[in-house]
Amino acid sequence: MIYEKKLTIYLSLFVLIASSLFQPVITFADSINNSETVNPRITYNANGGTNNGTVTNDQIALNSSYNVRSVGTDSGDLNFTPPNPSSQIFEGWNTEPNGGGDSYSAGQVVTSWPYSQDTILYAQWAKASTVSYNLNGATSQSAPVSQFGKSGTSVTVPNIYFSQLSF
Repeated sequence: MIYEKKLTIYLSLFVLIASSLFQPVITFADSINNSETVNPRITYNANGGTNNGTVTNDQIALNSSYNVRSVGTDSGDLNFTPPNPSSQIFEGWNTEPNGGGDSYSAGQVVTSWPYSQDTILYAQWAKASTVSYNLNGATSQSAPVSQFGKSGTSVTVPNIYFSQLSF
């Protein structure tokens, strides 16, 4: 019995000394890896345009997949209007207001979100024009609907069929 108590005391003392000598060293990197995961927020900014709806911040885990939002009136879209709606159109998003950062298109799937900090995506507005059609007096059909789009891009001209008048 006395030997068992001494053995228990010696073992307890050994464990106490060993644990104080061999404590794990925690480096800065280990403390980061074991810390609480922070999910950065993505905020959308109209960048001079007007927000006609509600904008909520999206949260995403670092390196997770993320769908970049679109501008429009559908569910989940951001209802932003350009600074000058008659001559500007939405072109995409950028991490810098002047377009000098990383660019993202509306609806783009980013398979591995690269930012560990909160990120603001700024709307980018492009110069736009309207193409209108005039039938020049013809009455056999109505003129095609005007097309509004980014300046410098191609426009598909609709087919217009004229009937020949017989005399």
